[in-house]
Amino acid sequence: MLRKEIPSYIHNVRYILLYMSLSFSGDIGRVKEILLNDDTMKDFCLPQDGATPLMYAAMSGRIDIAMLLVENECDIDKQDKISNWTALMQAIFHGLVSQYDS
Repeated sequence: MLRKEIPSYIHNVRYILLYMSLSFSGDIGRVKEILLNDDTMKDFCLPQDGATPLMYAAMSGRIDIAMLLVENECDIDKQDKISNWTALMQAIFHGLVSQYDS
């Protein structure tokens, strides 16, 4: 199945919607919808900071969204461009490690 070329501005809109869902409302339904429409969004990041949706989920304590991204085979070892931290390092820094420990 051929995929259409998606203009970069569409990716930026999806990126913003996904991050808003992760960071503010925790709308897992919206995150699922975005991933269903384009599974490359699981590791999508802007070139400025390199933070992934998993990192944002880790920083905001959204275990449900983090698990969804992991189940969709996101890159758990990806590092951001600012501090070279992974999602786990972000969770530790933000004091959320006990939430992920099980």
